[in-house]
Amino acid sequence: EWRQNPDQSETEGHVVVEISTIDIFTWLQHTESELGAGEEEWEN
Repeated sequence: EWRQNPDQSETEGHVVVEISTIDIFTWLQHTESELGAGEEEWEN
């Protein structure tokens, strides 16, 4: 029943977790691209 009519406090928490997860993946992609560029510079 709570799936059809979720508590507002529960849905707010879910959105926060979702945004945090997206931020982490964005940061990881950014960090990996920076590290990849750094490795290429060392090889040359």
